[in-house]
Amino acid sequence: MAFKEDNIMTTDETNANNQKSATEQAQKASTAPATTSETSEISEKGLDHKWYVVHTYSGSEAKAKLALQERIDKLGMADHISEIYVPTAQIEKLTDSGKKKTSSKTLYPGYILVKMLYSVETRQLVNGTPKISGFVGNTRNPRPISEREALRLTSQEMGGEKAVAEVKVMYEKGETVKIKEGAFANFSGTIDEVRPEKTKLRVLVSIFGRETPVEIDFDQAEKIS
Repeated sequence: MAFKEDNIMTTDETNANNQKSATEQAQKASTAPATTSETSEISEKGLDHKWYVVHTYSGSEAKAKLALQERIDKLGMADHISEIYVPTAQIEKLTDSGKKKTSSKTLYPGYILVKMLYSVETRQLVNGTPKISGFVGNTRNPRPISEREALRLTSQEMGGEKAVAEVKVMYEKGETVKIKEGAFANFSGTIDEVRPEKTKLRVLVSIFGRETPVEIDFDQAEKIS
């Protein structure tokens, strides 16, 4: 029994067509837009992140934030730690000459806020960052703060740093004041230094017959007329 040559050619062509069709389908699949479920998964990324309070060295909040961000970028952990926040406010103060001077003030020295998906890996990443000493609370299993508290803390600056506090410098070096509260409450002393940028005073008080410098906030002092 003889086979026709055109039947053999048809079989080869069929195989080639099948291979071509499979290739085209694969290409279409790779360029097709994401399905509804895929899009939903992408859009929900980060929604399970929570805000945690982290200890830093006092005065090094900005450096700690920068160091942590660098580690996140280097290790490719942006999907696990989405935001680092240093609560600050713009303070407008009146100088002795009556001019206004604006400066940035850290609202909570020694603390930053980190929004993250908590895990052993992210905990180790944060704890291993220079200028950071650990999480507030249980160091191995810290609790996130509530969304309401996070909103309160972050909204102070998210308003575009529009919340401006005006502090009038009403103290002068050499004046005598009484300390109203704190460890040295009811002590009287002489102002040795006025620090308007931090709204603080350094007061010399007599303790066991020795003058001892004490740093207090403006609102902890009361002028003695």
